[in-house]
Amino acid sequence: EHYRALVGSMTPEERATPNLWFATDGTAEVRMNRVSAEAAVNHADVEQFLLDFRVMREMLGKLASGWSMDELTRKMMLARAEDEFRTAPRAGRRKLKKATRGEKGSGNK
Repeated sequence: EHYRALVGSMTPEERATPNLWFATDGTAEVRMNRVSAEAAVNHADVEQFLLDFRVMREMLGKLASGWSMDELTRKMMLARAEDEFRTAPRAGRRKLKKATRGEKGSGNK
């Protein structure tokens, strides 16, 4: 429901050219503020929408280039665990270990 409001608040140019949202010159921030105000959602909701879009675009690109869904899922889990490792060392190490070797006692080592 938020996504529909966000997309509806975008200009035709923004919908046709998604890279406008990832510009580093400050224009993307202005766009996000405008769309969040027009769609009556939080700035964080716009950021989450853009993150979801970026992840989905990357996934579809990899699937189109021949990656299997299992391989893609494994790589994404590993990348997420590695990101969490950088932010919360102990919890991250546990998640990384779990993602690469399985749960303790499950027989997957």
